[in-house]
Amino acid sequence: MSRCELDIELQDERYFPGDMIRGRATARVARPCDCKRLTVGLVLVVNGMHQPSDRLQQLCSQRWEPGEHSYPFTMRAPDGPVQHLGEHLDVHWIVVALASVSPGADAEAKVPVVLRMPESIGLVVLPEEQGDRDKVEVPPDHIEPRGLLCRHLRSGSLALASAAMVGIGIAISSSGPVVVGLVSGFLAGLLFRDEYTAEPLLAGQRAFERSAGRPQLCLEQSSQQVRSNAFDCTVWVQPSAPDLDVQVTLTVEERVAGASDTPDEVGCLFAHTEPLRLSAPGCYRGTVPLPPAHRVPVSFQCFGSTIDWKLAARLRMQDQESDYQVGTRLIVRTTVFLDQDNNPAGVGAQ
Repeated sequence: MSRCELDIELQDERYFPGDMIRGRATARVARPCDCKRLTVGLVLVVNGMHQPSDRLQQLCSQRWEPGEHSYPFTMRAPDGPVQHLGEHLDVHWIVVALASVSPGADAEAKVPVVLRMPESIGLVVLPEEQGDRDKVEVPPDHIEPRGLLCRHLRSGSLALASAAMVGIGIAISSSGPVVVGLVSGFLAGLLFRDEYTAEPLLAGQRAFERSAGRPQLCLEQSSQQVRSNAFDCTVWVQPSAPDLDVQVTLTVEERVAGASDTPDEVGCLFAHTEPLRLSAPGCYRGTVPLPPAHRVPVSFQCFGSTIDWKLAARLRMQDQESDYQVGTRLIVRTTVFLDQDNNPAGVGAQ
C-alpha cells in the first residue's frame, strides 16, 4: 500500500442541474504524513480532455496519522452541459478528490456523475441572425445584368453589337490571330457578362430575387411556446411574389473538430422539416416543434467540439428547378418552470 490512498463515495450518481451532490472523501494512510490540502471538485470531460470547475472545495489541511480519515462534502450540480454520449462526442462530469501529501505522495480519486435534464424543462431559442422584413427589397443593381452594355441592350441590339465585335476583330487582324482572340474574348466578357454567363447557382438566385426579393427568416417564441417546446417561424418575401413552396428544417448536430489534415466528425442528433403556409401577401408562417430537452443537448462549445442547432428555410418557385435557401444558427438554452409551490412543473402545464 502507498503512503496514502483516496476514495470517493456519493449518495447518488444521477443529478439534475442545481441538485446538491453529497458524498464523502476518505483517505487511507499507511504512514504518518502531512496533508497540505485535500480538495474536491467537479471536472467536465469532453472527449477525454478535462476542464476543471471553479467550484473547488478544500476539505482539510493537517497531519495524518495511519488509519482512515473521512470528510463529508456538499456541492451544487452544474447547470450544464448535461451528459451526452454520442457517436463522435462524449461529454460527462466527474467528481475529483486530490490530496497534496508531502513528501511527494499525492493521491487522487475520481468518480463519474450523470447530469441529466428533468422533463420539467423548456427550451429558449434565440437566432444568431434575425431577418429584417425591410431588407426583402433587393437593389436593382444587385439583380440586373452586370455587363457594361447588357443593362441597356436587348436581343435586337445584341446582334448589332456582335457584328461590331467581328468588325473590330477584322480591323486588328494584322496583329495576328492570338491578339484577335484575346481582344474579342475580353470585349465579349466586358460587354455581355450577366447572370446567364455566371455559375448556375448564382443565376438561379438572381432570377429568384427578381421575382420574390431577398427572403428574410425571422423567429419568435412566446412564453407558452417555451412551455410547449416550439417556436414560430416566419419567412418574408415580396408581396407580389408568386406562390412558393416554403419549408424549414431544424437540425441538431454534434461536431468534433478534426486535425489540420482531417475533416470534422459530424453526427446528426435530430432533424425535422416543417412546411410554412402563406398567411398574408409575402408572409409564410408556421410553428416548428423542438425535441425534448431531456433527450437532445442544448447549444454547447468546448475544446473545439460543439452541439450546433441550425434552422434553414428552402424556397422554390413552381417554374424553377433550383432552390433558394436562407438560414441561421440558433442559440438554445433551457429554463425550468415552477408551479405555485415553487416545485418544477411539467412542460406544457398551464
